[in-house]
Amino acid sequence: MPAPVTRGNPPKLEPKPILLLTAAPKIAPRLPIQPALDIQPDIKMAKADLPNIGMANAPSPTVVASMGNEAGAGLGAGTGNGLGSGAGGNYGGGVFKVGGGVSQPQVLFAPDPTFTEEARQAKAAGKVVVYLQVNQEGHPMHVRVVRGLGMGLDEKAVEAVRQYKFKPAMKDGHPVTVEMNVEVNFQIF
Repeated sequence: MPAPVTRGNPPKLEPKPILLLTAAPKIAPRLPIQPALDIQPDIKMAKADLPNIGMANAPSPTVVASMGNEAGAGLGAGTGNGLGSGAGGNYGGGVFKVGGGVSQPQVLFAPDPTFTEEARQAKAAGKVVVYLQVNQEGHPMHVRVVRGLGMGLDEKAVEAVRQYKFKPAMKDGHPVTVEMNVEVNFQIF
């Protein structure tokens, strides 16, 4: 029966784990290899000062060692080879950051944003910073404004970014979902 994840220290974090988490072997291996998770190595994880593998923020130590209550070779409530809830690798659901073996998505189509009449009359100019995730198919998702200009330009920036098309980010030869910020430039020429 599925059990919540055991409280403990996270396993080794590697972009290409040799041995994914599984149940403890019944026979001691001749050449022990530490299990690892498919997480970017620059992520800092909390330690619980316990000898077993688990998550430091798990509700309580359990008698039986458990990697979590879902499928996959990860640790926590999610599926896949990552840590925490969500699906896929990395921490919390498979969203990677560019770097550490993860390539940047390439823009294939980026329409120019349109001006609002209010911004045109005020001769407004500047940049709107927009957060987004680029999924494995190269489509933007979870688009939101990080730093705006006002006068309706924030909404126009989000509208334009939702139409972007990307060549997806790659990790180990496979497309992955990444998060990033883009700057949408508003200039009157």
